[in-house]
Amino acid sequence: MTATKTTTTTNATGGDLTDCWSAAEIDRLVGNAAALPADTFWKWRNGGISAAQIQQRLAKNRTTVLRLIIWMRHHWVCAELQQAPSPTTTAHLAVYDSATSLAVRKDLHKLAREMGWPEPSFVTCPQQLRGSNECGIYATFFLLSLAAGRPITERTLEPRPSVRRAALENVESPQRFVAAVGAMLDGTRREQLRQGCHNPYAATVIPPRREVEAPRTTELAPTAQRATPHPQMEPRTTAKGAVPTQQNAQLAVAQPPLTDGGWGTKTA
Repeated sequence: MTATKTTTTTNATGGDLTDCWSAAEIDRLVGNAAALPADTFWKWRNGGISAAQIQQRLAKNRTTVLRLIIWMRHHWVCAELQQAPSPTTTAHLAVYDSATSLAVRKDLHKLAREMGWPEPSFVTCPQQLRGSNECGIYATFFLLSLAAGRPITERTLEPRPSVRRAALENVESPQRFVAAVGAMLDGTRREQLRQGCHNPYAATVIPPRREVEAPRTTELAPTAQRATPHPQMEPRTTAKGAVPTQQNAQLAVAQPPLTDGGWGTKTA
């Protein structure tokens, strides 16, 4: 499966067709920082794998702190499970949810009981814009920040219209993603503009490009003389039946299709 939100496969792995991030897009950024693939708990909820299979896979991880992306009710959350290294210590499960709801919390309590985890504690953290589909970008940021030792504060992200598109199309690595979204938390938009990033929305999401673009003029050139748009400036999604953008085509080639991660199927 390629990193696109225009297929039913994407919908079936935890994303949906209204710009919510898919499991493939989250896995592309978090990589080994997450103890399990992002679609694990979608498969568990739908009977594709059992709690025992998940526990066995987690048991192979020798670290005492496990970071997870959890899918619940078409919603992504980040969780950090601190396992008890000895009988005298206590395990702890912290949940970072950018759009808290009673239904999701109820499901997370049920999940913890099924997995044999401690009851979850819900950490106060930045919240997405109400009614938006930014849960994937927040959950990814939370997990990578925790993995980098960056504490999650209560400061609220300022939502931007192009957050999803800019993050997916322009951020090349988890490190750049953390730095970019972290810049939103730290209020460094003005400094990024000073360094040459001319797009006021992109300046809050992505680091400036290595090569600084020339300032745009208000006068448009004749149609015949206009330059070919940069691939990163093309729309990320196209109408049904249209040819994908150059960048997305390259991404599809660069990213191998996801497999089931060695899960197999649940048996009776």
